[in-house]
Amino acid sequence: KTGTISLTFITPPASGVAINVTYWGNVEDLSLGVKEINYELDTKQVRARIYAVKGLVGLFKSWQIQKRFGISAEEELAVDLVNALNSEILGDLIRKMKNALPSTVSWDVTPPTGSDYFLHYQTFKFFLAGAEKKLVEQAKRGIISFIIAGTKACAVIKSQLNWKQLFDGRGMFTAHLYGEIDGIPVIRVVDNDVLPQDTMIIGYKGASEFETPAVFCPYMPVTVTSVLPTVHPLVTQRAAATWAAVEVLVNRFLVGGRIVGTYPWGE
Repeated sequence: KTGTISLTFITPPASGVAINVTYWGNVEDLSLGVKEINYELDTKQVRARIYAVKGLVGLFKSWQIQKRFGISAEEELAVDLVNALNSEILGDLIRKMKNALPSTVSWDVTPPTGSDYFLHYQTFKFFLAGAEKKLVEQAKRGIISFIIAGTKACAVIKSQLNWKQLFDGRGMFTAHLYGEIDGIPVIRVVDNDVLPQDTMIIGYKGASEFETPAVFCPYMPVTVTSVLPTVHPLVTQRAAATWAAVEVLVNRFLVGGRIVGTYPWGE
């Protein structure tokens, strides 16, 4: 019970000789106690907000697009409205993740004296390794599962070996899956108001639904209206709306990254 062991040798060992002892207790004896892990359900209330956007199209413009390109301006408008809605939602989520970062690591893009940009850029992998170390220290688990990065940070990541381009830049004006670095998905943020150009959000997402830094909670699905009239007889409109919440739940699964110094193109 006390952990004290008393040994009496017939022939004492020489001074300084190591003695290895294997021992165990009766784990069925409740008085000894067994280490426990307890599960508790910790809930967090989130408030869903309404996201809504609308777009206008004129009769003559609609006819011109139909005749010249054979496409419906109203349908193109509906697609753009959904993209704009997703941009608003994703922008809110990225802002909340940036504001909730518990720690930040930095990497200087300027090569030291006697080195060039190509050789120095290879040390960016050590920066990512340091960010993962910080992530594991905070979360006690995991690896880097994703990187959300501004445009300058993405330019540095793209210059790395083992970069895989996944997006050609068409049809998106919001944060999007840009590519992979060593199998890690990189999400590029093109809006500087959402995420500064030299900033990264490095995160861990596990297999369990409980191992995630942030959540998207839809309350009402994305809905696009039919073509609606306006006060102007030659102009119609469509609108897209949804009701949803985004929230950061476990900020220990996030680490901030920032690139400092002078870039090769002079910024």
